[in-house]
Amino acid sequence: MRGPDRRELNGRVLVTRNELARISGEREHTLYKWWAARARNGHPDGITLDGRLYVDEQQWLEWRAGHSAYRRVLDGRVVVSRTELARVTGQPISTLAQWYGERAHNGHPEGIKLGRQLYVDEQQWHAWHREHTAALKAGLSEIDRGGDPDELLTISQAARLLGYADTSTLTSYRGRGQFVEPDHTEELPSARPRRYWKRRTLWAFADQRTWSRPLDRPAGVPGVGGT
Repeated sequence: MRGPDRRELNGRVLVTRNELARISGEREHTLYKWWAARARNGHPDGITLDGRLYVDEQQWLEWRAGHSAYRRVLDGRVVVSRTELARVTGQPISTLAQWYGERAHNGHPEGIKLGRQLYVDEQQWHAWHREHTAALKAGLSEIDRGGDPDELLTISQAARLLGYADTSTLTSYRGRGQFVEPDHTEELPSARPRRYWKRRTLWAFADQRTWSRPLDRPAGVPGVGGT
């Protein structure tokens, strides 16, 4: 133990804000703001000894591990920002924002505004996302699984394999960067490229695909559903 910034009480190590700043690298002003908002963010309570405020070091370190600008503890619940959801799911922030904007139609959990940041309950969101993804997959077109896995198919043949009526859907996917790159490209006499995809490539695309039509969007609302 060293100096008045660290005390031991009933087997617990207690530290002052000054000591927390030293061991965490945070500014004392930031630590004070967290302390002042403890009723909202779950910050550990403190104890005053000899006129100085201390907190349990282990409790604070555990709290800090789950508390950041992107993850907060609120009334015992972990709430997360859109940035954190993008990090853990790999979804683009634009898609997450779209889902939230359509929450009246798709059941997305309501958000909680803390300062300038919007958060959602982590457990509620992941439960919703599992159901949302399952619903999207249920609406996917039927896939033709027959034939030689290494046979090269034109875009028209690829569209039929994936259950689309014509090539417009795949052309749209390609324009949005949502379709796989061709396995082979040849240049026609007109100098235009003709692209080919192996069946196995198309099957792999179908297996990871989670969109077909905007199932969570009511008729007349523009945009593209799915992930």
